[in-house]
Amino acid sequence: MARLTGFDLITKAGRDGYGMELGRAIAEVIDPIPADASHDGVWSYLSLRVLPDVVYARWPGETIVGELRLPADRWIGVQSGNQDRSYLKQAWRRWTILGDVMGDADPLLGETEFGALLDRASLARNQRLVRECARAILKYGADQPGGRAEFARKFTGLIAARTGSMLLDILSDEELADFVEEEASGIVRSRARRGV
Repeated sequence: MARLTGFDLITKAGRDGYGMELGRAIAEVIDPIPADASHDGVWSYLSLRVLPDVVYARWPGETIVGELRLPADRWIGVQSGNQDRSYLKQAWRRWTILGDVMGDADPLLGETEFGALLDRASLARNQRLVRECARAILKYGADQPGGRAEFARKFTGLIAARTGSMLLDILSDEELADFVEEEASGIVRSRARRGV
C-alpha cells in the first residue's frame, strides 16, 4: 500500500487522489471477482481486518465522551437508503467502472460527480454509458454555472430520463459517444441561449 502515501487527506484533492489510488490498488492487488465483491461481508472483513489503517486514514471517526466512534457506513457498509457507502467498495467500484477516465480528470472527480454517475441504476448498469457521461462532464462541466458538480447532476438526470425511451445498450461505442456528446452539448447550447 505504498502507493497510498503522500496524500494530504485534509484537502479535497488529496482525499480524491487517495480514493482513486485505493480503488486502483484494490483492483490490481486484491482483484476481487464480482461474485465476492457483491457481498458486504467481504468489504467489512477487508476494512476491519486487512486494511483498517487505510480506512482509518480517510475516515478516522470522532471522539464522543472519550469514546472513539467510527463511521459505520464507511467502515462496514451499513446501508443508507439504497446506497452502500463502504469506503473500500466504493473506491474499487469507481476504479473498476471508470478506470483511466478518473485519471484524466483535473481536478479529480469528487463525491457529487460520482453520485450523479453511479447512484442512478439506469446509468450505472451500463458501464460504457457511465464512462461516456464522465468524459462529457469533464469536457463541459467546469465552464457551466455551478461547476462540474451541478452540471453532472443535471446532465445525468437528463441521460437517465432518456434511457427510459431508448435502449442505449444496443448502440455501438461510436454511436453511444455521439449520443452523449449531443446531449451534453445541447445543455451547453441551451444555457448559452438563455444567458445562464
